[in-house]
Amino acid sequence: MQSSLKEVFESGLMKIGEVFPGVLNPLETRKSLSKIRDKVINFILPLAGRFDAFQRFMTVYEDVCLQDDQKTTLTVVLYPSLTEKSNISSSINIIQKLQMKYPLAKISVIPGSGSFARAVALELGASKYDDKMDNLLFFVDVDMVFTSRTLNRIRINTIKGKQAYFPIVFSEFDPNFSNKGASIVRNHFIVDRDSGYWRQFGYGIVSVYKSDLKATGGFDTGIHGWGKEDVDLFEKFVSMAANVSVFRAVDPELVHVFHIVECDPKLDDVQLSMCKGSRADTYGSVPQLAQYIYSHKDQIFEFAKYRKHQEPPS
Repeated sequence: MQSSLKEVFESGLMKIGEVFPGVLNPLETRKSLSKIRDKVINFILPLAGRFDAFQRFMTVYEDVCLQDDQKTTLTVVLYPSLTEKSNISSSINIIQKLQMKYPLAKISVIPGSGSFARAVALELGASKYDDKMDNLLFFVDVDMVFTSRTLNRIRINTIKGKQAYFPIVFSEFDPNFSNKGASIVRNHFIVDRDSGYWRQFGYGIVSVYKSDLKATGGFDTGIHGWGKEDVDLFEKFVSMAANVSVFRAVDPELVHVFHIVECDPKLDDVQLSMCKGSRADTYGSVPQLAQYIYSHKDQIFEFAKYRKHQEPPS
């Protein structure tokens, strides 16, 4: 109890010290900042295929965490892919190259078996860590890019026994709807209404201490297919808010890079609806879509007529 209160106090000091650097005693501020930044963040990344995205993620991880000597570890829970046959060997090759380049880096691989299920993969990654130790877990997605300031926010906003952090990430729109188009190299940290949207109802990116994760019952490993495991975990934390509160805030430097969302028609009704909704959200902003419809109104009317004739009579 005493250590938790101390952590809350020091997190508060860090926030005050960063926003109003002259308010606190400089020496005490530096000590508090140093304690917070000494927290080790244990990344847990579930992966099946998506080799190009994994390459980008590892480039970001190297730039932000390894080159800057950040206190982080990375556990990749690696599943075979049905569409990318060489994904396991190619992904392991990237990891081995980084391990050779950074001998002190703590990067490990846990092999997954069977078909990929995110909840199972995340639980498998979390099982590596002892809940009796101060293990700060960060469940992340291969499509995320981030900066060192994201790491500071994770450390500040995740408090053992007190608070779990569900950041609100910025999710990119389809670049084909942007003014620049998909062929241009994009700056993923441009945050405006034409580049993407805040994923307010996305809970898949979360940082939490292992002991608090265990207290909630963890991820529901009975959930398979796209989505729902994040909502389930979020609701578990909300239900135990008297013990561990949920903290949400936007992070403009934690960005979900656009990719086409594939919705398996075999998903259950709730998951399929969620998947289609997420896919629709990523097409573009309302002004962009409105402009597209206005510019292609004749084709859209023709398509609507075609669809009407294709529908079976009621």
